[in-house]
Amino acid sequence: MRLQWISRLAAVSLVVLASGFLTAFTQPVTLDARWERSFPAGFSLVNVNTPSGNIAVEAWDRPEIGVRATLRASGASVAEAQHLLDSIRIEFGTDGSILRGDVPEPRPVPGGVGVDFTVRVPRDLAVDVRTGRGTIAVTGVAAPLSVTSGDGNLSVANAPGPMTLETSNGSVAVTLPPGAGAQLDLTTANGQISVQGVAAGLNRVQTGIGAGGPGITVRTSSGSIAVN
Repeated sequence: MRLQWISRLAAVSLVVLASGFLTAFTQPVTLDARWERSFPAGFSLVNVNTPSGNIAVEAWDRPEIGVRATLRASGASVAEAQHLLDSIRIEFGTDGSILRGDVPEPRPVPGGVGVDFTVRVPRDLAVDVRTGRGTIAVTGVAAPLSVTSGDGNLSVANAPGPMTLETSNGSVAVTLPPGAGAQLDLTTANGQISVQGVAAGLNRVQTGIGAGGPGITVRTSSGSIAVN
């Protein structure tokens, strides 16, 4: 009788352990979908907001604005992931001379939901892009920039400014066009600042590059700042 009881206990233990292992190794299901639109040129500013996701802005020579989005949703099952994916809504509309894009649904945003944007704009179009959580990269825009992330790295390349770059948690890298001058105002609460490859050793740097020029303001609460 005692041996039978021990055997049953061992069998139950194995079932519990196997269940634990299966749960530990169960991976969430992730689904994605594509969204694409184009808009005529003629706006003074394009503004894009996503509560969670990466944003890439690229300048091109076409007289139009091209927007591509990747919608992502993760869930414990295909049905749950599909339900979350179907709940995502993207809206673009005009506000005077401003083209605004937003992700109004779902709210609040579940942890497994995100929308990544790639935005292609004429070089002389001002840009204002924001993400609650994600990286932002801007390339080649020769107009004012406003770039904000609640949690993520920021990078700007081949853009003369003026620009304002802010992130609560992330590093910031700015690469100016060859020979470009600028007036810098750089602040990090926790990180290193370097200008043209030289470490400043300070948490705030206000200085000029070359003969001066457009203002470049950078703020990060935690992360390094590099301007080259």
